Amino acid sequence: MTSDAAQPAAKDSTVPVTDNYMPGDLPNDLYDAQLPDVLTATRLRQPKTKVPASVTIIPGDLIQELGINTLWDVFRLVPGMTVGYSKSNNAVVSYHGTVADDQRRLQVLIDGRATYNVDLAEVDWHTMPVALQDIQRIEVTRGPDAATYGINAFLAVINIITKSPQDTNGVRLDAMSGSKGFGHYEARVGQHVGQYDYRITYLKNVSDGFDWRYVKQSDTEARVPFNDAYNVDTLTYNSIFQVDNTRSLALNAGATRAREDEDPYQYRGLGVVTAPNKYKENYFGQLKWSQTLNQHHSYSLQAYYQTQRQTQEWRSCLSLSAIDSSLPDIPICGDANQNKSEARANIELQDTYSPSSQLRFVSGVSYRKDSYDSETFFSGSGEKFLSSLFTNVEYSPLDWLTTNVGAMWEHDSVNGTFFQPRYAINFPFADNQTIRLIFSKAYRTPDAFEQSANWSYTARNITPPLNGQTTATLISFQAPGGLQPEQIISREVSYYGKFNVGRGIWSNEIKLFHDTLTNIISGRFDISNWDLQNNVNLRQQGIELESSMEYRRDYYRLSYAYLDQKGSFTGTLTSTSLAPGRYIDFQNRMTARNSGSAAWIHRFNHNITSSVAYYADFDLNTFPYQRIDTRIAKSFYLPRMTLEIAGILQHYVTADPIMYRDNNYQGQNQVFVQLSSRF
Repeated sequence: MTSDAAQPAAKDSTVPVTDNYMPGDLPNDLYDAQLPDVLTATRLRQPKTKVPASVTIIPGDLIQELGINTLWDVFRLVPGMTVGYSKSNNAVVSYHGTVADDQRRLQVLIDGRATYNVDLAEVDWHTMPVALQDIQRIEVTRGPDAATYGINAFLAVINIITKSPQDTNGVRLDAMSGSKGFGHYEARVGQHVGQYDYRITYLKNVSDGFDWRYVKQSDTEARVPFNDAYNVDTLTYNSIFQVDNTRSLALNAGATRAREDEDPYQYRGLGVVTAPNKYKENYFGQLKWSQTLNQHHSYSLQAYYQTQRQTQEWRSCLSLSAIDSSLPDIPICGDANQNKSEARANIELQDTYSPSSQLRFVSGVSYRKDSYDSETFFSGSGEKFLSSLFTNVEYSPLDWLTTNVGAMWEHDSVNGTFFQPRYAINFPFADNQTIRLIFSKAYRTPDAFEQSANWSYTARNITPPLNGQTTATLISFQAPGGLQPEQIISREVSYYGKFNVGRGIWSNEIKLFHDTLTNIISGRFDISNWDLQNNVNLRQQGIELESSMEYRRDYYRLSYAYLDQKGSFTGTLTSTSLAPGRYIDFQNRMTARNSGSAAWIHRFNHNITSSVAYYADFDLNTFPYQRIDTRIAKSFYLPRMTLEIAGILQHYVTADPIMYRDNNYQGQNQVFVQLSSRF
């Protein structure tokens, strides 16, 4: 699904985009500071006093000032969000925890385009086609937003909004290199030609990953190097053609190629003897027409198409008896794979109408086709179609009262029809302050793999031939299906306020929540131990705090979340089932009871900037996570160029693994050097 945040406002827009201010950007008169606008929550541009959700806004400048060098690390700033690594070096981002391997309960957008993968409904952060320097801001709607974005907006929505090509003319080069073979490189060129603006960005990310893991050797364990490096290249194109003051056409496109190393030890049950590395090719194209009919009425028509292809092949050697205990103990070798491809086509029409200053509507219709193909995971191909209608009505009959009513009707050709509402009342009881009461309901449908996996490994080039054949399917499993949609009912009371305190601006947001999650799908994703069921109910409640203090030279930021999660087992036990508590534990691996961040940015004289940031998840899958980042940068303003040199130190407070026991670094310090130039 998409939002009208898919293309930031043009320079001559009559409605400015206002982020939280950064040091040095405060207005001359602090009392003129505007409330930040929110674009994502309802598809209407709303000040925080009227938005029906708790929304974290992370400006692109803040990402750079803090020296954040990966996209997923940005979300450590968001209260209630946890970041970890699953299956070695694969990043996972979650809001309010739950399953860790493939986070299926978030909607992640780039300029309004959904980026989660179709078949396994996973979010691949390594291949996300967006450069950090191209980010204008990131909005995170903390809570269900299926009324606006549909089924996958179950726990939260992340919308990464890139800068308009109109604001990125010229050339920019960025390079960051450091410990663990890490490299982050960006090159960008933009130009304005008449009514046309474009930007071309090249992005490269490399990393050697974790240093070591445990491997069983006889009756002991040994530390061995971890084969989990990645190398990702991305090229993106963004453009906008401003036909006139009321009409524009935006075109975005991109291509990504990646190599992700996989450690053979993780596939030891398959007898892997060669590196089962993943090679990925992703492509997307997005077109959006926007037109303002008059000062009260506008519409947009958007379409996009995207494909993802993964090639993962290896050679295995194992005994027939390891495949089937009834077979003889004869060693054989063969080539196997986990190749897959998928595609998504989406078209959407959105209409926004404001008959008065008290009443505004946004509504739309969309149609989507998802398709996937894999010999290994599905024994062929499959597809599904989604149709949806959505609306949100904002009504402010009084100065101290704003109501929002939103809903989405969605038909899934595989899983049925769903109605997902949200009701909110905002009480802006004083200047720049509001109290919100929010109720929402959302669903998450089982993905194709959960519901209809036809999982098998076909070996080719078998030696010695098996019964005279060199090709044979040796391991297979058919998912039983019958899974029902997951459901969440969320209740929230929150407060937002922005104040002038002395010579600074103080912003605060506090959220109290009580969420009930039912029919949660939990179990083992293993070809030999598959036992997924709708077998867990969860109750989540807690408090989240986000606060910032901004002066001309200093910026302070604090976030904290307390999450109390209790689960109950509701499934059916069989002779091969785990203990009931284990299925609840699967939903606790990214559920940190206490988490948060603190940051301080200071601007010295002589164009020197420093920052210190602290990130903590005190019980991430039983392991505490604490990290302190420091950055110091010096800028040089030359006649035709701006140059910045920065040094970054990441210090891990403890030597604990990161989320899983095998995720280990050799030391507790990582050092990076960053060089940026604009001309």
